[in-house]
Amino acid sequence: MKRKSMVMGLRGIVMMLVILCGLFFFVLLPAEGRNLTELEKDLAWAYWPCLIWAWLFALPVFGAAVPAWQIFGTLKEKGKAFCHENSRRFRLMALCCWCAAFIFLAGLVVLGSMGVGSGPLWFAVAPMLLLGLCAFGFACYAMSRLVQESAEMKEENELTV
Repeated sequence: MKRKSMVMGLRGIVMMLVILCGLFFFVLLPAEGRNLTELEKDLAWAYWPCLIWAWLFALPVFGAAVPAWQIFGTLKEKGKAFCHENSRRFRLMALCCWCAAFIFLAGLVVLGSMGVGSGPLWFAVAPMLLLGLCAFGFACYAMSRLVQESAEMKEENELTV
């Protein structure tokens, strides 16, 4: 696969994920919330707190797309991927993952203490999502360290030659 087509494919994936997340957080979730409030009148008060929690959770998710897009852009040219900027971008993606995990957990605790939530959310979705976010954050942090070390080795080699 050529570099240009690889970068276009990776950026296409990021764009599709951003579009799908946008549809989920700003179209599907509010519509489902309204449907749920019609079915469960006693939980109608929780519509806006839950929606605000979801939108706060979405901020770092969308925020991680920006450094991913920038990292993929550096893959166009040979030798440009191992740079200090990409190391910082991977750290930013790790921070976004950990912030999303914190926001999700905090929202679960706050809204759960107010009586909102269901068994599948607490026992199936929450642990998988939290573990996935933390694991992806640690993977991004590890990539940050690897790219940082590679950038330093590249600089040393350029000075030696």
